Amino acid sequence: MPFAGPILADHLRNFAARDAVFPAFEPPKNSDSLLILSPHPDDEILGCAGLIQRAKAAGARVEIAFLTNGDGSKTTQIVLNARSWKRRQSLFQIAQGRQLEALEAARRVGVDAPNVHFLGFPDGACWPLMRAQNSQPITSPTTGFSAVPYERAARKGAPYTRESLVEILANLLEKTAPTQIFTTHPLDTHLDHKAAFHALEAAKTRVQSAAPLWVFLVHYGIWPVPNGFRPDLNLWPPHPFLDGQTQWFSLELSEAEIAAKKHALKAHATQLASTPRYLHAFVRQNELFGKWEGTAKM
Repeated sequence: MPFAGPILADHLRNFAARDAVFPAFEPPKNSDSLLILSPHPDDEILGCAGLIQRAKAAGARVEIAFLTNGDGSKTTQIVLNARSWKRRQSLFQIAQGRQLEALEAARRVGVDAPNVHFLGFPDGACWPLMRAQNSQPITSPTTGFSAVPYERAARKGAPYTRESLVEILANLLEKTAPTQIFTTHPLDTHLDHKAAFHALEAAKTRVQSAAPLWVFLVHYGIWPVPNGFRPDLNLWPPHPFLDGQTQWFSLELSEAEIAAKKHALKAHATQLASTPRYLHAFVRQNELFGKWEGTAKM
């Protein structure tokens, strides 16, 4: 395995970051309104479940938007179909189920269905969509759709184009008027997560939103470390993310908030079926939110 050495070295370096100390993240206030853009159903719980609970307890408004319904996860499809060979599901059918899981997970952290928004863009294809230089809709490589096919979507039938996505996000920003915005880090290694950041930045520019944009990390090599359910440990960023481009803040969670985060994560049953140790690794003593100060290229 030619890459085993570098991968192991990066993994071990990630443990070195555990001694880093970060300033406290200022909890939301009653006057705040939060918008969380989650690339897929489960990212909102992995990165923000504690934050959401703290905001709701303070009386703040919380809106959760999902860039995709998770209709590109072939690993999920393989696991689910292996468990129930009599009821084989397409990725489109699985994504409809993931939509219901997202609503239940939101309910478990105090967010009602009217405050949950599904955009329905293609899982695994949002990065080429954002980088496209023309106005032709892209076609999802996993579902074959070139427009939003889902019921309860913000705009069913919207073409899979950059302009369409930015316009829908801009309308959502105008409708919800958030005082703080959260989405995934622009250096997250999942391309949908990078796309979420850039789409939100473009939408903020379009409506001239002054709300601060906070980022959280989900995918970066063998991380979080150690893997598995370790609610006794803090979450710290991968070693390369201590380079000064991201100013990190830590939100310390109570035992009740940690327990509720785990309970909300269980609602994403399709994902836990395929990657339980990885997902449970985000149930920690804290959550990390960053101010991105670097330059992220499209």
